[in-house]
Amino acid sequence: MKLTKTQSRIMARIETEIQQARSCETIEEYFTKYVACRVNSAYNTSEKYKAGYLNGWNNQIEWWQQKKSGIVCINEDSRSIKALERLGLIEIISDGGLSPDLVKLVE
Repeated sequence: MKLTKTQSRIMARIETEIQQARSCETIEEYFTKYVACRVNSAYNTSEKYKAGYLNGWNNQIEWWQQKKSGIVCINEDSRSIKALERLGLIEIISDGGLSPDLVKLVE
């Protein structure tokens, strides 16, 4: 099947996020390798993040566990997301409307 550039980019992102989460044994390892580079430098280690932002840390744990099970939160063009679902590549778990969508990779 032929995907558009946007659909290919979305699928690559979904697959990468899942692969990254599955490659890590612990949430601390995942946070350090893949999340810390995107957060405020005051919270750029798992220890700092846990100590300074406990609710956020609990969210990180939940998101990591979801990614390990093939579920990713994405904020992309809804038409492309729906097209990927029609193609049988993903399942939309939650249509976020203006917020990010929650999707599951069909494996």
